[in-house]
Amino acid sequence: MLSGGFAAFGVWMSFSCIRERYEEAKRVTYLVTDRRAVIERPSATFSLDWPAVKFVELAYEADQRGDVLFYEQVVDAGDGPSRTQEGFIAVANAAAVAREMCRLQSVAAA
Repeated sequence: MLSGGFAAFGVWMSFSCIRERYEEAKRVTYLVTDRRAVIERPSATFSLDWPAVKFVELAYEADQRGDVLFYEQVVDAGDGPSRTQEGFIAVANAAAVAREMCRLQSVAAA
């Protein structure tokens, strides 16, 4: 009986965390301007000027939606270095977004 209670609690916690992430993802805004790429979350805003963008990568695409990554950082989390990436996640027309971001990046580099 006790192990069943722990299992139910674990399932509830997993569902709660997934639901919380989903709700936060609905409030994220992505913006591309001629000067920068911006990710605006309820908790923080990440903005990167085009001259600082070193790469634009279409990381995943299915059904016109995909992930466009454009920033990578190595951080020391205490147990060794780990890599974090920023980008536009699950955006519509991801290939077109990546092409436009590549264009803006090359204009800024020129």
